[in-house]
This record gives sequence, structure tokens and C-alpha cells, in this order.
Amino acid sequence: MEIKYSISPFELKTLTTEQIRDRILIKTVFAPDEAVLTYSFDERFILGGIMPVRNEIRLEPQDEIRQEYFLQTREMGVINIGGKGKIVADGQVMDMDFEDGAYIGCRTKDVVFSSEDPERPAKFYVTSLLSFEKHPTVHIPAKEAQFNPCGNQTTASTRIVKKYIYKGGPVESDQLQMGINSVQPGNVWNTIPTHSHKRRVECFMYYGMPEDAFYIEVIGEAKESRHVILRNEQAIVSAAWQMHFGVGTTHYDFIWAMGGENKDFPDMDVIPMTEVE
Repeated sequence: MEIKYSISPFELKTLTTEQIRDRILIKTVFAPDEAVLTYSFDERFILGGIMPVRNEIRLEPQDEIRQEYFLQTREMGVINIGGKGKIVADGQVMDMDFEDGAYIGCRTKDVVFSSEDPERPAKFYVTSLLSFEKHPTVHIPAKEAQFNPCGNQTTASTRIVKKYIYKGGPVESDQLQMGINSVQPGNVWNTIPTHSHKRRVECFMYYGMPEDAFYIEVIGEAKESRHVILRNEQAIVSAAWQMHFGVGTTHYDFIWAMGGENKDFPDMDVIPMTEVE
């Protein structure tokens, strides 16, 4: 498991582009027949990709969390962005189509991921946070997510926020929230106006972009902005203190996940666009 350490606003001002990328960018999320996981000290997030091709992949305990099994004191959210696959969690079978999701509660001992067709394997993007209250494991079909259209064509920010795990929804969690932001064709901006979540850490994984496209994530403080370029199927951890918004060279999708002090989705600190420098 790769380790990503927290970054402070004071330190960010001193780092080169490559040093910033090394601290917060996850360059490889999916690898065939591997579970590629990253442990971030921001909110103790674990995120990554599980891509079974010819072999099943079992969720194994990791030395970094020092528990008997992976989800002993953790909960997990999953969204599949590949071909058809399957998750078996303590005997509960969940058939996972494209953009289907799942919530797996803490104290779930045995979790196995598999693909239906090795020629078009499933790509399970997973996020995990600390949890000490067990909630039911639930399959979340893509069509059952809560769809929230927002943005507008004038600012090239038309998008659909799809909530899978959220406060007040049918799936209970301890602190994890998770979903998809789908920027629509002909649009390139998201999260306009920019904001920060000082009470929650958020991480993102971008997908649906061609090889020659990229996304620019604007980070840091409003008066000290920095940026990170992400390619298709790369991820980033956004510290709670920093703003985040961005633009792509084409439309794209990204999976977001949050955890921290509360699960109030609208709880954000909006930064007027006139203050960004």
C-alpha cells in the first residue's frame, strides 16, 4: 500500500510541481489482477482500484491498519467503472454493472471481487474510512443513485451530481459519502464557484477521458493557487483546508468521496471567484 502524507498550506507554497504531484496525486489506480491501494493520512482515507481479470481478488488485511481483517474498523464504498463483475461480502452476492455501487459495512470479514469477462474486466474503485458502527452491506444500482442536475451552459459547467452514499439516503454509513459528478458533453468546468470543505476531506478519481485529454485541478488557498494535471483514471486527495475546482480539455466524469466531521453535503465554504489568484 502506498502512503501519502498530509500537506499544509505553508508547505504547499514551497513545493515544486513534481513535489506537489508526488504528495497528493495517485498516478496508477488500476492494474490487472491487483488491488492498488493508497493510504492517505488526511482523514486516514484509503482509496484505490481493484481490477480482477483472470483471478478473483480478496480484500486482504494491510500492515498499515494493523487489524485482523481489512474492514474490522473500516467501512468501504465501491463504484465499478469497467465491465460486469461481482462482489461477495460475507456470502452476500452483488452483481456489479457499469457505474453500479456498493456499501460494505465495518466488521465484514471476507470480501472477494471478480470479473465476468476477462476481455472486459470490472474496475472497482474503492474508498474506505474509519468506522466503529456496523451498517448493512448494500448493492446500489446506478439507476438508483440520486440525480442532481446543476451548473449551466453559459459557464460551461452543466453536470449531474449522482449521490450513492449520502446523508438521508437509503444507504446508511458512519462517515463516508460517495458518488459521481458527470460533466456533460460541451462542458468542461466543475464545482463553480470554488469552495473548500474545512470539516471534511474529499478525494476524486477521474475517468471517461481519451488518452490525449487531461483535467486541471486547482488547489491551495485562494490567494496562493496551485494546480495539478490529472490524466484518465488518476486520483487526487484534497486536504480539508484547500479549495478545489477545475477544468478539463473535454467533458469527463469523476468519483468523489468525503469523510470527516459531518455528512452535510451542502456544508462548504464558498470562495468568490473574484478572490482566486
